[in-house]
Amino acid sequence: LGNTHLDLSEVLLEKDKDEDFHRHISLALDNFRLSLKASENLIQEMSNMSNIRGEEKEQILLNFKRLCNEALYNIGNAYFVWGKYEAKHFNDSLEFLKKAASYAKNLNNPILEGKCYSSIGLIFFNKKEYDQAEIYFKKDAKICEENKDYQGWTLTLRNIARLFHAKREYGNAQTFYDKAVDICKKYLDSDDIDEIHEEIKEMQKEKKIKQEVDEKIKKFEQLEKKKEYNKDYFTMGKSIIEILCDTLEDHARALNLAKTFIANIKRMTAGVTLTPGMRYLTTKILSYLGVIHQNLKRFDESKKYFKEAMKVLEDNDPNYLKTADYLALIIDLANVMDDASDNVAEIEKMYWKAYEYGEKANLPHILKACLNNLEFIYRREKNKKMLQKVKETKRRLFA
Repeated sequence: LGNTHLDLSEVLLEKDKDEDFHRHISLALDNFRLSLKASENLIQEMSNMSNIRGEEKEQILLNFKRLCNEALYNIGNAYFVWGKYEAKHFNDSLEFLKKAASYAKNLNNPILEGKCYSSIGLIFFNKKEYDQAEIYFKKDAKICEENKDYQGWTLTLRNIARLFHAKREYGNAQTFYDKAVDICKKYLDSDDIDEIHEEIKEMQKEKKIKQEVDEKIKKFEQLEKKKEYNKDYFTMGKSIIEILCDTLEDHARALNLAKTFIANIKRMTAGVTLTPGMRYLTTKILSYLGVIHQNLKRFDESKKYFKEAMKVLEDNDPNYLKTADYLALIIDLANVMDDASDNVAEIEKMYWKAYEYGEKANLPHILKACLNNLEFIYRREKNKKMLQKVKETKRRLFA
């Protein structure tokens, strides 16, 4: 029953059905906890029984311990799924999965031990802690190879390849993709090979984009060196930052480039009224700096840049409260404050402010973004009254 609710939770998570997801993930955890408690009780009762002895008792105890081990793994797995919705639950998942892995090792159950390592690797992968993810993926790969679990081995090799892809170590990624393909050809009759080739194709596309942006950066740096701050310079700078942030998600690399770019823009526009084009460019780059720092978990810096972007619009556009750009910046700033665990009432107030002005300006995408964020907050804070209000508003506006 727990696994049924967990499977439903994963489907609902993909479909963004928040309320149903929370209900089913909670039911899954309730059932897994009951299973854990029941197996622990059975172990205790059997240990105290004197009328059953020897090998028979050991076998029964082993079966109960395996049930206990499965329950620990299932609880960890359920928290992993929940972590995809609320990242704080990844820590709960790690706690139970590490217990389950240790338990499985003591019971000499390598397959379950490997499954635990695989899930732990995925958690670190989601947290972008790639070195830790690699350690656990390779532990699982070794277990799968030793136990001829070819399906599990293939999946883990693909995860290692994806990890190197995320690190932009394309050669290492290709090596592990090739290993996965070889195992599929030798031992498995599956469609995995086609899926792997699709992943390789996507990686090659990204590799090409990276090479193109590398060339652009060289040209951009040449313009900077010559102090040729012309139209090509501004167009190219914006394009490079967009690709690094939106396509490659290489925020660390985008950081210095964006800081240099915005410094040059400020120097050139100091003491003058910004043209609409330069105003747009300035707010865009400041906004990207906010996003970059947010992704690097530097929340104070992120808030500073979002506020600076807002100030540019406040100082240069008398109708700033009617613009989607300004209201989107309020939402972005509130999102960072939420990531930084700032005062919830202040964050809530900001979303409602953006909603109020978005309603006056007839900007439905702003309204939807505000309501989605408010729904998330009210559900997390268990504010049923306000949650109901938000859901009714969403039904009225977007039925």
